Amino acid sequence: MKSCIFELVVNILTYAIKNKDINFSQKDFKNVVYTEEFDNFDINEKISYGFEYLLKRGFLQLENSKSTFYEKYRLPETIKI
Repeated sequence: MKSCIFELVVNILTYAIKNKDINFSQKDFKNVVYTEEFDNFDINEKISYGFEYLLKRGFLQLENSKSTFYEKYRLPETIKI
């Protein structure tokens, strides 16, 4: 895993913990990312990879009850602090 992707994954998880009571989309997260530190190039792909990585490892959960254009994610109940 590239260092910029690792840093992005850490930021996604931090964002999820800070917003543990609400569902958020990749677009919501992208709106608060300071993209220059991830060298802006292909940032959407990097964010998508980061979300997919955390989803596969069980650190994020896909919220199916509210279908919108953007998939919503949340912190799983077992991880909530």
